[in-house]
Amino acid sequence: MDVSIIIVNYRSWKRLHNCLESLFSIDKTKINPDYLFYYCHSAIYKFWVSAIQRPSVQANINAEEYKALLIPLPTIGKQNEIAEYVANIRNQAKQLQAEAAQILADAKAEVERLILGG
Repeated sequence: MDVSIIIVNYRSWKRLHNCLESLFSIDKTKINPDYLFYYCHSAIYKFWVSAIQRPSVQANINAEEYKALLIPLPTIGKQNEIAEYVANIRNQAKQLQAEAAQILADAKAEVERLILGG
């Protein structure tokens, strides 16, 4: 199976997913779009990019080189399982970041209260 992908600048998966959908059709019976997204953020993929991209002012990879990219395609069930697992970890990380931000804000408020003698 030949799977070509196009990487674009993005700020969220939703925007990237919409862009990918508009650039080419993803056969969701063969590849889970979330699995593809997470694969494109994996160390394996990043290693491939660093090995393939041509150094220049703005490093690049052409479409022919992307056609040569082999994406591991386990069964769609396994892809769904992997995508769900990674999504859960990302959600946990976001929750921990929010908790850490709240703890930091509480600590700052407590220090200010102690300094001001309140």
